[in-house]
Amino acid sequence: MRRVLIVDDEELIRDSLKSAAIEEGYDVFLAENGQEALRLLEESCPDLVLLDLKLPDINGIDVLKKIKQVNEDVLVIIITGYASVESAVKAIKLGAYDYIKKPFKADSIKLILKLAMDRLSLDSKIQRLVRSQREKYGFENIIGESPKMKEVFLLLKKIVRYDAPTVLVRGESGTGKELIARAIHNMSKRASGPFIDIDCASMPSSLLESEMFGYEKGAFTDANRSKPGLFEESDKGTLFLDEIGDMDPVLQKKMLRVLEEKSFRRVGGLRPIHVDFRLIAATNKNLETMVSNGMFREDLYYRLNVMPVVLPPLKDRENDSLLLAEHFIARFNKAYRKKVKDISEQAQALLLNYPWPGNVRELRNVIERIMIVHETEVVLPRHLPDEILSAGDSLQVQSVLDEGMNLIEEGIDFHLLMEKSTLEITKHLISQALEKSNGNKTQAAKILGLSRSALGRQIKKIQESMGGKSTPKLVDPRIP
Repeated sequence: MRRVLIVDDEELIRDSLKSAAIEEGYDVFLAENGQEALRLLEESCPDLVLLDLKLPDINGIDVLKKIKQVNEDVLVIIITGYASVESAVKAIKLGAYDYIKKPFKADSIKLILKLAMDRLSLDSKIQRLVRSQREKYGFENIIGESPKMKEVFLLLKKIVRYDAPTVLVRGESGTGKELIARAIHNMSKRASGPFIDIDCASMPSSLLESEMFGYEKGAFTDANRSKPGLFEESDKGTLFLDEIGDMDPVLQKKMLRVLEEKSFRRVGGLRPIHVDFRLIAATNKNLETMVSNGMFREDLYYRLNVMPVVLPPLKDRENDSLLLAEHFIARFNKAYRKKVKDISEQAQALLLNYPWPGNVRELRNVIERIMIVHETEVVLPRHLPDEILSAGDSLQVQSVLDEGMNLIEEGIDFHLLMEKSTLEITKHLISQALEKSNGNKTQAAKILGLSRSALGRQIKKIQESMGGKSTPKLVDPRIP
């Protein structure tokens, strides 16, 4: 039940307001002076206060100020028989929701109460939405414990704290630039405002201009009505321009003017429209090179680069790939009702060794594919895609070479090495042995510590793994 505090020194007024509020189903508290009102404010925690401006002990304006200090979300409706434009403006500036004059009718009070409660319900829904968005897009959902990501988190907290008006997020495709933009918005004071996003690369420049600036009726063919642009829609919120490096140079100039003047005109419009928004731009391109080549305006670059946030690629984030994999497994367990509990040590090593050219987006897609296709409680190497397995084989080959295990004239213990090896390493060693023996299989087998027939079986195994195809290095019809 919504709570209403009625503050008036006239008993008849208090009783009249009380009857109207009770009839509408509100829980009512009464105070005949300012001190009592402030006491009840603490005890009853009202949603709405009907406050007389002229009280016997404290001026109603002063009571309004203290109410807002205690709880700025409380709606206050000023009631007075001494109405004036000056007092009304002052009350509204201090945060009063509305201002009504005595005498009043019960029906009028009921209507005002209903409108006020509708406003409270709307505010409550907005706050729930803000909380929901913060849970979904807050900093805690940006996974990373590597030193580079810790630096990013520290910078993001400063950006949110000081409400930096312009932010440039840079990083390779798939590093999470939009996620960062949404986190900045949802963790800032602008969270209750709109978050408007647009991809500059996916829209023709002519259409992008009308979308951003809006247009007046008759501005061009088919403009049958006026339409507000994204700048207007992002007022009191955040405008996110993804891939700003793809913005047309002509539009870049207009964008610079908006950032400097915080105002613009619609296409075909004459009057300036003032806006208050935070701009977050993102790009995966080298803007410095584009400036040097004349493809991006230098003045706009410096205007955007006030607060740069550089997201490291996943390959430079140490063990973050495992943290992210576990995060995505937990998410997709819930989404697909799976029960994946762990990642095997071998699979972990492969995930850590893979360079992730598609970054976090690629990792997310890999985990989701595994969760959809396989019924397993543990992610194993065989569940991983070929490109990750191949990268693992190449790294193991390189490891063999790095550790000085190239073939030498005295030979090696091939069987012992193969116990810890892969098919890729087997192929590499046999090819090297054939090369050192000038293609003589008997001599190559001796170098490897194998019989000639055992070497033949290994070559056949490699050929079968390649679909029966032979390679010049392994099978040459001239080899005896």
